[in-house]
Amino acid sequence: MGQLNVNPADLLRVAADYAELHARAATISPQAAAEVQRISATHGPMGYPVAVGIVTNLARQQAALDAKTAQFDQYSQRFTEHAATYRNQDSEAAKTYVAPADLLDYTEGKLPPLPVGRVICKPMLGGFRCSEFLPGGMVYHWLSPADLSGYWPDFPD
Repeated sequence: MGQLNVNPADLLRVAADYAELHARAATISPQAAAEVQRISATHGPMGYPVAVGIVTNLARQQAALDAKTAQFDQYSQRFTEHAATYRNQDSEAAKTYVAPADLLDYTEGKLPPLPVGRVICKPMLGGFRCSEFLPGGMVYHWLSPADLSGYWPDFPD
């Protein structure tokens, strides 16, 4: 079975995007009505055909617009609910998680070697991209969950 990685923050961002679409779509009809009134007030009888065209086409599309607006709201709620579900399940799983014994047993032989050169780490992909500058001019790069930077005042950023 494949692995699914879900970030609840991404789901909440999508939910907020759908909520914004819902809010914008909900203002189309009131904005159109205000525009019809503005056209009637500023153009008089000459603006009548434009006002009638706006009202006629809006009335023709109102049901579809209302349905799409409702869908945007439904999608926003669904993504918010899914984010809450993932957070709750992650929290419950964390409470019952038991780490495998080999992850907890760090004897001296299993530890990765300590850096011998200067280390500079920069944030990247939720962790850090680290570079170790070894004696002799070689550079070793790796990803680390922690910032392992050492002090090197002359290193240019």
